[in-house]
Amino acid sequence: MNQSGIDGGAYCLDGINDQVSVVDFDYGSSYTIGFWFKSTGTGDNMHIFSHGGDNDPASLNVILDSTTQTLTTRYNGDALAVFGSDLYNEVTDGYRHYYVFAVDNGNSINPGFKTVAIRVDGIDYYTNSNLPLSSSGSVNNIMMGRSSVAMTGYFK
Repeated sequence: MNQSGIDGGAYCLDGINDQVSVVDFDYGSSYTIGFWFKSTGTGDNMHIFSHGGDNDPASLNVILDSTTQTLTTRYNGDALAVFGSDLYNEVTDGYRHYYVFAVDNGNSINPGFKTVAIRVDGIDYYTNSNLPLSSSGSVNNIMMGRSSVAMTGYFK
């Protein structure tokens, strides 16, 4: 992807009909996904990052929801981490925030399992070293900036 964009090439979504789509690929056994986002949190079920459906195996979805005031990470079909209104209010303040999701299948803490970590703005919010090894195979295009997994709207 290449765009002149703002701030050195960043995409600017207008909240009406913009989204970013990346062709499907397999993450591999250990990987890290990081992205910047900016929101005022004005919608329900806003998928700021989605790879597969919310309940699909081998999927990853990061969702902001103004009704429940949560930031939720769904991984392999499960709600892996649900952060409440404190973090939700921090990341919907209209400023840029950096989200990181990291998977390590070479788990030295608990062999036979993988470690998953979630960080927001450099702060560790979630770590679990007891997740069973599973496929991280490709399931669908990666979408950023849509307001629902059904793409009925766009992230604002």
